Amino acid sequence: MKIEMPGAEGFLTEAEGIPLKVNRFEVFEVPKFIPTGQGAHMWGLLEKTNRTTLGVVREISTWSGIDARDIGYAGLKDKKGRTLQWISSPGELPPAGRGFRISVTRNSGRKIKRGNLLGNWFRVGVVADLPRLRPVLKELQSRGIPNFFGPQRFSTNNHEIGELLVKGKKKEARKLMEASKIPFTRRHYVLLEDAYCSYLFNKVLSERLGATLPGDVLSRFGPAGPIFGKKLGLASGAAGEIEMRILSSTGLALKDFPGGGKRRPFNVPLKGLRYSQGTLRFFLPKGSYATVVLREIAKENAVTWLPLTSSSSCV
Repeated sequence: MKIEMPGAEGFLTEAEGIPLKVNRFEVFEVPKFIPTGQGAHMWGLLEKTNRTTLGVVREISTWSGIDARDIGYAGLKDKKGRTLQWISSPGELPPAGRGFRISVTRNSGRKIKRGNLLGNWFRVGVVADLPRLRPVLKELQSRGIPNFFGPQRFSTNNHEIGELLVKGKKKEARKLMEASKIPFTRRHYVLLEDAYCSYLFNKVLSERLGATLPGDVLSRFGPAGPIFGKKLGLASGAAGEIEMRILSSTGLALKDFPGGGKRRPFNVPLKGLRYSQGTLRFFLPKGSYATVVLREIAKENAVTWLPLTSSSSCV
């Protein structure tokens, strides 16, 4: 199966790539805080299998009669495999549904907002040649991973629809949305526009993998790249030249983008990395993608997904 990451080219690590087969994929969200047990919002620990977060949110909205916008979640989790994350609602949460169950509920005084997580632990079952896998993992442990936006951000053509929206071509965008069965909601418009900005970030990162350049804007993880927006200041020097070149290629100015703009680290550390008995375990900070790790190991935009299994199954 191809790993579609528009705008992403090249690899950070130099170790030889190896064919990779994945037979288990599990994600465990690490929240910034836990529910107190008191308050108007009900939090539930959502376990889902082969469902998108938004798909489950829509199902809960239909079940409860609560607007989907009032159902909170910290991040959009992978459709593939098994994922655990907290969600919140100002009303009741169902105990289970198609491909999901809610095993723990507690009250809290606050809604869960996007980004309110520290990161995610991943547990990935892989079939690989261990002697060839070791040097790749060693380099990943020391160098981290390129912080590309992964395929979950883009689906099939989200960035292309997002480009049309950002450029004011709403009629053309809606035709593609209709063909892809994407709802005409503000939330989905924002996701599509974000996908386009993510594509541009990937293009900037591809031009400077592993490099530190004059004029870099620094984050706690090192040099950080642009998510273009109205209030973003471009880098200076050689770093700024790359950013300006990518921006100019769009025919847009910073003021044309819908958001304010921000910086995203070009590289992030891969913590807790270990491989044992066919299982790869690691932690990534929020907003980083496990599929990028798999791509770095395989050194190609393709990973073989075997029929997925997990240590637990949902209703």
